[in-house]
Amino acid sequence: ATPLSAQGTPRPLGPSGLVGGHFSGRGGHCWMESVPAQQGMEARSPICQGPHGMGAATEAAHRILEGRQHLRVEQQRLVRDFFCEWNNLYLVKDWEGNHLFAVKEDSDCLQRNCCARPCKAWSMDVFLLSPDGYSGDESLGEPFLHLDRPFTYTCCCLNRPQVGVSEVPSLNVLGRLEDPFSCCIRWKLAVRDSENRLMHEAEACLYQRGICCPWPCWGCTVEFPIRDLSTGQRVTTLTKEWNWGDLCPLCAKELSSLNVNYGEMSDPSQKLLMMSTALFIQMVLFDIRSN
Repeated sequence: ATPLSAQGTPRPLGPSGLVGGHFSGRGGHCWMESVPAQQGMEARSPICQGPHGMGAATEAAHRILEGRQHLRVEQQRLVRDFFCEWNNLYLVKDWEGNHLFAVKEDSDCLQRNCCARPCKAWSMDVFLLSPDGYSGDESLGEPFLHLDRPFTYTCCCLNRPQVGVSEVPSLNVLGRLEDPFSCCIRWKLAVRDSENRLMHEAEACLYQRGICCPWPCWGCTVEFPIRDLSTGQRVTTLTKEWNWGDLCPLCAKELSSLNVNYGEMSDPSQKLLMMSTALFIQMVLFDIRSN
């Protein structure tokens, strides 16, 4: 289908409509195209077109994930503003360190700082990036994934937190993540599919070396194995790794990361759901505002 401009006229795709440079690879073709803004000002908008001619950001994200079995979700350091935490920012990289996606939290100051961890609401959007990687908001492309965690009055086993994962702008639901009630020794997370059927489950001991000793040495990591409930086999492993910036912000800027090992998983939609699971684990267990 041919995309339409803001005035409803067909907008050309391809080299004839390219402004600012064309690049290919990472599963498709992208370029910067000038499109009219609402106030009559010219704005630059990233256009991504998959190899099959689909102009959807989700298609481009699927192509990026094809053939990749390892991802790294890294938290970026943000400045506090008078004891008020800013929204979190994460970069999703491949194993070679190339920037693939950016994840931006969208919540207000009250939600971030004044609500208890089991209750507070937050949402995130995942963006495509320009070929040069992340260099600020100007390098953000089209959003293709949305995570929404609504506010709940959670107490023990009542009203447990849930996160909806959906594609944008189609709003197709990929799945739902749940934090069921568990004892203080083991922590569980349930992954449901688009039809709300229980599909995967993560279970981890909270007395692993990386939780008792959050240092970037001596094998101090935290593993979250995710198994398929229909077969009982492990399908994905999420590993929390600490960095020196977590211990001494003045000496190092690098913060901890969550590594995603997809194993034999090949479905891009399932890979996006596992990436969302890593973000959920980060917010539930390791976000400094939750302590």
